[in-house]
Amino acid sequence: MKISGRIWLENDDKEKLFGIGICDLLKGVGKYGSLSEAAKQMGMSYNKAHNLVKIMEKRLGFSVITTQIGGVRGGGSTLTEKGFSMIERYDKLMEKLNKDMEEGFNLYFSDLDKEREIE
Repeated sequence: MKISGRIWLENDDKEKLFGIGICDLLKGVGKYGSLSEAAKQMGMSYNKAHNLVKIMEKRLGFSVITTQIGGVRGGGSTLTEKGFSMIERYDKLMEKLNKDMEEGFNLYFSDLDKEREIE
């Protein structure tokens, strides 16, 4: 038995702002230099990825990626400073929350596995 959960940031209107999916997408942009390639690696259409980013940016009130269209190198996308910051902050939050959840689980539920073995 283990504990798991999904955590995302939302605004006062309960609209999702940031979570693991968009965080992974932004990490892909950082890795591949392309929103299109990041989406492809996640099995997501470019259209869906583009819409997710634009909706998130509108809700957050700032840009997380910059995009260059076409050109000699074919264009691409890069993370803004705030994009990097969102990834870093979310990862740190998740690390702490996962540690706290595991500690809480062990404190309150670790005995259940022992009880199941007896039955």
